[in-house]
Amino acid sequence: MLVVEDVVTAYGQIVALNGVSLEVHDGDVVCLLGANGAGKSTLINTISGILRPRSGCVVFQGENVVGLKASRITDRGIVQVPEGRGIFTQMTVHENLLMGAHLRRDTAGVQSDIDAAYARFPVLAERRAQKAGVLSGGEQQMLALERALLSQPKLLLLDEPSMGLSPIMVERVFDNIRQIAATGVTILLVEQNAQLALEISSRAYVLQNGEMTMSGSASELLQSDLVQDAYLGAA
Repeated sequence: MLVVEDVVTAYGQIVALNGVSLEVHDGDVVCLLGANGAGKSTLINTISGILRPRSGCVVFQGENVVGLKASRITDRGIVQVPEGRGIFTQMTVHENLLMGAHLRRDTAGVQSDIDAAYARFPVLAERRAQKAGVLSGGEQQMLALERALLSQPKLLLLDEPSMGLSPIMVERVFDNIRQIAATGVTILLVEQNAQLALEISSRAYVLQNGEMTMSGSASELLQSDLVQDAYLGAA
């Protein structure tokens, strides 16, 4: 579904990604591990068109999308849930969900999907008329995920969905990600909780200082001494 090939992305003279390549197959959950500043969010933003690489290709379903506006890339089915969630705090919960469906014309289908979101997370239904800014961090993350699903993504880019959440809420968010994956949505996941990310992924990559240093099946990386030492808290 997605092939990133030899991508170089820079901020002025600072090269954040240096020849990065990865693949995401249809229906897979792929996680991207790396320390803060490794370039993970830069890669997500390059794929979604927020940043334009100096060189390299981002091929989605056979089309090189480098140079397309972010909105056009979204139209093609790549939907990002950014770090910090990016909800509209001054809009209601219901209005946020409707924003996720703003390109759709199937009114009945949109309502059905909103009803399903409320069924999965009753707290969103209870607060549908309240401004999203009053929700807790975990509730905002749930809203961000459900809003993304309203746009019917083919590829969902999740940037640090567990950041700042309590352990209980992290488990709930990951349960939701598992449910999303089970519906067939392809996911590229950037996540600080390496253990949980690897447990729900089929493949994984490690990004260090803007370069891919390791890749393989998630089970292989779970057993890797390097990954254990760097990301899983092993002695």
